[in-house]
Amino acid sequence: MRLKLVLSMAVVGALLLTGCDATGDPGAASLTGDTGPAGAAGAAGPAGPDGPAGSNGAAGAPGPSGSAGPTGLTGDTGSAGPTGHTGSVGTTGLTGEAGPAATQHYAYIYNVAPRTIPATEPVSFDTNGVMTSAFSHVAGGYVLRVNVSGMYAVWFSVSGNERNEFALTLDGLQVSGGTYGSDAAGQQNNGMVIVNVSAGQDLILINATLSATDPTETMPVTLQDMVGDTHDTANASILIQKIG
Repeated sequence: MRLKLVLSMAVVGALLLTGCDATGDPGAASLTGDTGPAGAAGAAGPAGPDGPAGSNGAAGAPGPSGSAGPTGLTGDTGSAGPTGHTGSVGTTGLTGEAGPAATQHYAYIYNVAPRTIPATEPVSFDTNGVMTSAFSHVAGGYVLRVNVSGMYAVWFSVSGNERNEFALTLDGLQVSGGTYGSDAAGQQNNGMVIVNVSAGQDLILINATLSATDPTETMPVTLQDMVGDTHDTANASILIQKIG
């Protein structure tokens, strides 16, 4: 309101002065009016340069564990490790109960009388020694029958006046490894073999001697009589024992 009054007075004064020939002294300065309202905000200035990076903040708390991944492929087997030290010997266990007594089966048959064994013919035995029920032999016969199946060890001996070969047969077939020979007259021919025998089969010892000049010709053998002294001596024998 004061501003308007001052302006009016200034206008009136000016009009009065215009109508006069002489110029008056300048009037006193008017009072400063009130500050006008703030103008509208200016446009934003350009962005300033980036400030320096701040220091790293404190580490955050660990997140929850993720789910387990799939099982990987099995790796190659490693090389064997060194052998460990041998452990100490344990205490001896209790002795078990005694098993049933094994049944012993054996037989011994032999011949004393002198005789000639024709080629390919069997040797007969005139005397039975000790014999169990597992065997059958008639004194003077050549068949030794086995009554109990099993594995048997067989030894035989022949004392001939000529070089000779004798073979053990089982039911008419020569037993593998059961043929033995003597290359000198008067020399004892000893043989041994292990053979599997079924009950009822027959063991027979035969003369398998061949001619020294003609391998296709078989030869007879004469059993020796009272070798080395005047006593009767066995000139042929078979010893057999069940071993399994």
